[in-house]
Amino acid sequence: MELEAVQAKVRALGIGLEYRRDEGANGNRAGNAARNRSGSRREVCVLTGLKEDVLGVIELINRAIQKGLCQDLQDKEEAGLALCVQWSIQDVNKAWRELNLHDNYQLEEAHLKKQVFVELPPTGGRKLKVNLRKQEATDCLTGNTYKAKRNESETGTSHVVVLLLDYATQLAQTTTVIHVTSTPGLELPTQWEPMDGQVFKTVELHPNSPEYQTVARGFLKTAKFNIQKIERMQHPFQWKAYTLCRQRILAKNGPTDLGEKSLYHGTSAESCNSIGMDRFNRSFAGQHAAMYGKGVYFAVNAAYSASYGAPDASGSKRMYVALVLTGRYTVGQASMNAPPPRGADPTDRFDSVVNKQQQPDMFVIFHDDQAYPEYLVTFK
Repeated sequence: MELEAVQAKVRALGIGLEYRRDEGANGNRAGNAARNRSGSRREVCVLTGLKEDVLGVIELINRAIQKGLCQDLQDKEEAGLALCVQWSIQDVNKAWRELNLHDNYQLEEAHLKKQVFVELPPTGGRKLKVNLRKQEATDCLTGNTYKAKRNESETGTSHVVVLLLDYATQLAQTTTVIHVTSTPGLELPTQWEPMDGQVFKTVELHPNSPEYQTVARGFLKTAKFNIQKIERMQHPFQWKAYTLCRQRILAKNGPTDLGEKSLYHGTSAESCNSIGMDRFNRSFAGQHAAMYGKGVYFAVNAAYSASYGAPDASGSKRMYVALVLTGRYTVGQASMNAPPPRGADPTDRFDSVVNKQQQPDMFVIFHDDQAYPEYLVTFK
């Protein structure tokens, strides 16, 4: 809707619209070459017209960006909170059902504000009013009552809530640039280049650098292809969401069963932008195969992942080297939408599933923040 409003205003005011390559403010050749290697050059949209008209369009664009960022923040707030706190309500058969991310966030927000009653949106034929003090929910249509419970991980919520409020403050002051600050325990990797106000940045590694050599050795151990380039993926919000997930699994399992591994994920050139900007998405599970569950698949060996993802017009293929939190795992099944419970408690689940219990070749995760696309390898 916002994009349509911008386009309509541009047409109505007769404003010129042109796309150009942004070479940066420094016009020297060395500076441009460095920018080429780091991948920081961007396409920019140039508007030409009367000053007042152009400023009006820019205001609309900023408003659209602000709305998108706020929605993205809300989604991350809800997902981040669910890593630490999960509300559940019994169904008519007295089985515990975890609330969705939005309802879970709504209940926890009310809990932190010490509210007593919260009405949840209608779902599954029930319209529930929750008494947080008694931890029970009443169906407004039938009068039936159901037990409610709140499970909190050892990570605690106070740190997460403060972090998310920090994000909210930043985005409320943002127009077209996001400024990401360091938060204790969620620092960005030291080898990253400065973000320079960008949300997402790719940095092409020099073939002689130790970082390049480490990634290449792991890839070439099983995948006998020619590497064309290796790029580092820098996305602060994705990284911090992954770090929060890491803290949750670490608190739940302890360091022995954290299971942080470097695994491989083959993909197409068309999918790279969506993965780089918006992480691995389990919604696309089943496009190629879902033998062990409807999640995101990662291989231990690069050779296996090389068979996935169609080559581009030049014959080049692409593969992500990802950090994946495998945690505690069990053998998966095609019907699984989430890892199964580890025992009688349905809220205590495995963290991932595999193709075989001993020395698995493949891991499947069901939480998007459980993996971070660290490097992208382009090869033939």
